[in-house]
Amino acid sequence: MQRRLFLLILLLILCWPLDCFANVIWPAFYIADSYFSFMYIVPITIILEAHILEKVLSATLKKAYLISIIVNLLSATVGLVAAMLGMLGWHTFVDPIVGDTFHIFNKIATIILMFLMTVLIEALLVRLIWKYPFKKALLCMFAGNLLSYSVIAIDLFALGGWDNSHMVSGAPKEISGS
Repeated sequence: MQRRLFLLILLLILCWPLDCFANVIWPAFYIADSYFSFMYIVPITIILEAHILEKVLSATLKKAYLISIIVNLLSATVGLVAAMLGMLGWHTFVDPIVGDTFHIFNKIATIILMFLMTVLIEALLVRLIWKYPFKKALLCMFAGNLLSYSVIAIDLFALGGWDNSHMVSGAPKEISGS
């Protein structure tokens, strides 16, 4: 089972696009861009999560690190894409009400909802793969992801991340018409 899981994770990592270009942009893209801009936070998150998992789930530290690494890899690949697409559905219904995709309500809601989706995905993985109680896993993943999403919120709101016109690294800052 663990070998198959490892191969699945490896396949997902190899298939992850390094640069994305799109004609449709919504706040979830900014969050994903910010997430990958601050990848150095992930090891700190993994350490934090592992120690919380060790205490709350009574797991060995080695197993806690394994759990944290695997759920973060799956969350950063499959989970982030699923959350971004889920937010596209959100905008289908909410944008007509608030009047703009980048309305402050949508920006805040996107960060909160993507945070909650990530926590839920990771807790479900802990439950499904390692059979730990869901509520305890939810608490651990909430605490661990709070660090990452706090950094994202600071980047987007305090450091001007919403104003990034390039969106994804490598994309041109301006598109000139011919």
